[in-house]
Formats: sequence, C-alpha cells, structure tokens
Amino acid sequence: MPPRGHQPLRGQGTTRPFELFGAPWLDGQKLAEALEAEELPGVRLPALRIQPHLGQAPRQALPGVQIHITDRRALQAVRLGVACIVHARAQDPAKFAWRTEKYEFVETIPAIDLLAGSDSFRRAAEVGKSVTDLCDAWKPECDDFVRKRSPYLLY
Repeated sequence: MPPRGHQPLRGQGTTRPFELFGAPWLDGQKLAEALEAEELPGVRLPALRIQPHLGQAPRQALPGVQIHITDRRALQAVRLGVACIVHARAQDPAKFAWRTEKYEFVETIPAIDLLAGSDSFRRAAEVGKSVTDLCDAWKPECDDFVRKRSPYLLY
C-alpha cells in the first residue's frame, strides 16, 4: 500500500474537519465537476484550496472540495461519502490509499472495511464500480432494515 501521506486529507488540521477534503495529488476542480455530475441532492461541492494548520500537510495549500450542505433533509450522506471516495480514488488509484493503521482498536482490518461492515465495498471500489452500483449493493439490506424497524416506530 502507498504510505499514509497519500491518503486524502479529511479536513484535519483545519477549522472545518468534516466540511473540507483534499490531497496534494487531487485536481480539486476535476473532483468538484465529477461530484456535481452525480447530481447529489442537498449539497454543493465547490473546488477550493485547503490550507491546514496542523496534520499531514501543515501550511501547504492543497486542492480539494468543500462539502456545503444546502438541504439537510434531502442530503444522502452515505451516497455523498461513497461519491467522494469513488471520484477521489479515480483521479489516481496509485496515490489513493485506504487507512490501514489501527482503527477502533482493530489492527488487522482496514478502517473502511470496519465502517462498511465487510471488505465488499472496498473491493468493489477498487475494481471501479460506480457510485450507483456501490450504493445499490446495500439496497436489499437497507430495505430489510426498514421493514424490520417499522413496527417499532412510534411517530
């Protein structure tokens, strides 16, 4: 795997860690255009330069994108996250790296596999599956969850 420095910056070292992301090897404008083409509801994703104060690239202007939520009810946060991963990785798969250091007290499983529930998402992203294909893979499980939880909703 490429060294940790090749991972996309997740806004660390800035005052907006959940709103900005970028990396030295990204083309922020190209990334913003690819994300815009996904027609994600409830969000705008303008290109910008990020200048973190701490972290992986302190005081270095990095190309990236701002996540600007325009309608929190329309926002599909998981789809947004998948799109950001897919399109950042597509720019340079050799420089994109999954987080492999210890995460949530687990050392042997990449963080993305823990977050996604298995290695299926990571493996599908690595072979170039689209945002729609990746999100659709979860649809049967999501539908099952919605069905199972419905008797427990009070309002």
